[in-house]
Amino acid sequence: ERSLSAPHELALAQALGWPLDDGRLPWAARAAQRDGLAVEQRAFGQLTPVHLHVGTEQVTLTDPAALALPAADARALFDALHPLFGDAGFTLHWGEAHRWTLEHPSLAELATASLDRVVGRHIDAWLPAHGASRAWQRLLSEAQMLLHAHAVNARREAGDLPTVNS
Repeated sequence: ERSLSAPHELALAQALGWPLDDGRLPWAARAAQRDGLAVEQRAFGQLTPVHLHVGTEQVTLTDPAALALPAADARALFDALHPLFGDAGFTLHWGEAHRWTLEHPSLAELATASLDRVVGRHIDAWLPAHGASRAWQRLLSEAQMLLHAHAVNARREAGDLPTVNS
């Protein structure tokens, strides 16, 4: 119930012969490799453009597929976030509209929940709580502010579409 990795991810990781390190399965590195990046001795994470639904008592992650984010809009958001992550020492790589890869040594130690575990749920229980995550959470807050003011989101909001707010 509290596993950071979804059961199907753990089963597939086991079938691939990976160590079952909950929250640290190398899915992002595998995607980065498929995207043509060299992954040896490098730490990767996956970024997914999402909409967080803010309620009166909780914040819930909505299904990223519900955004139906066109590739051009995703690329505009990616390009806007690229310098922010770069200034913080992270390298952001384009994968596809709904999957970007982030590279930084600190990601090797950061256990994170699979999107499949968090979609439709209150996010607080799934956020990393240890010290290494504080800088990461600060960076995500800055990204949220940048996304809030972005023209893509202004157009989405005007069209009564959910915004990409995280």
